[in-house]
Amino acid sequence: MTGQAVTGLVVVPLRPGLLVAAEQPVPGSPSGRARWVTGRKGTSAMQPARDAEQLDDDVDPIAEGLSAIIKGLKPGDRLPPERELATRLGVSRTALRDRLQQAEALGVLRRRVGSGTYVERIDPNGLATGLQLAIDASQIDLSSLHSVRVALERQAALDAARHRPEIPLAEMAEAIALMRSAAADRDMARMAEADAYFHRALMDSSANTALAFFGHAMAKVRRDAMRTRTRQLSLVDRTPTFIVELHSAIFSAISSGDPERATEAVESHFAEFAQAVVEIGQHPYAE
Repeated sequence: MTGQAVTGLVVVPLRPGLLVAAEQPVPGSPSGRARWVTGRKGTSAMQPARDAEQLDDDVDPIAEGLSAIIKGLKPGDRLPPERELATRLGVSRTALRDRLQQAEALGVLRRRVGSGTYVERIDPNGLATGLQLAIDASQIDLSSLHSVRVALERQAALDAARHRPEIPLAEMAEAIALMRSAAADRDMARMAEADAYFHRALMDSSANTALAFFGHAMAKVRRDAMRTRTRQLSLVDRTPTFIVELHSAIFSAISSGDPERATEAVESHFAEFAQAVVEIGQHPYAE
């Protein structure tokens, strides 16, 4: 590692104006290692900090360094051993393990006993878990996420009408067929399953991997709302044909390559369902 030596430390520039002195072996010190310290160019002293917790803008240099290494790998690749990673990042193995645990909790990494740590192809489940914890800790009303869902699906419909990918469109058509079958039996549980299937396919039809990823994660975060939705479906008298018609309108607009009509169909889908729920005296976005 290169940089400006400061009493047993190596000063590493993270971004213009900000310096971080990484841990290095210090002969004679009780722990044998220096602490992380931070400061700005031109200041008379470097102030002590614990890892990166006190850095300006909450930048965590350990996490950023680890992220840079992960970006250079692909799913299934094994990370270098902890000792090597700690040396490359200039941190203690204890601090490194903390960041590895965070990445593992998000589904980015997977540690295998006796084998090592491997890069995973992250799926929406990992993000959904992190989102759920953050939402709970922030006491965010999940019903407020409805507008986020509408925005995601509106954009997905717009992109889908432009690209019209074959497989997701086939899945949407299959979902509508399942809805018709459920409607004939007035089976609201099956109707709800077909509804969820349709909206997953809608997100995939956008041909935008980021949009689909966040859309799927959002759906998992809103799983309680979906249970409420299933119950509300059973209370709306006109549900069977009503729900099929709303989804058929979205599918028709997308399959015909009409972006404007597709976005209008999505908005109508949410607005009309909300109105139907209000008519039975319930809140359309209750959790």
